[in-house]
Amino acid sequence: MISKREYDSLFTRYQIVERRRNEDRERLRELERLEAEEKEWEKLREKIKGRMEVVVGEGKELKREVRPQRQSQLSRRETDLSFFVLLCLWV
Repeated sequence: MISKREYDSLFTRYQIVERRRNEDRERLRELERLEAEEKEWEKLREKIKGRMEVVVGEGKELKREVRPQRQSQLSRRETDLSFFVLLCLWV
């Protein structure tokens, strides 16, 4: 037979352990929720990464297409500027 004092001490310890156990369960639930959320974000990140690769590729392709057009515009402007300078010098 145990004394009342020992019983109360053991019961208090039991309550503390039970409370910690419940806190641990809650932490585990939170951890599982965060892990699931992390997986969702990872999927989203991969999806966005794939889309960004497509957009960057399209941007590079457009630059390649526009570059010859810009060169012809620049050469026309240079010609016009040269003509203007010659005209100014002539007058």
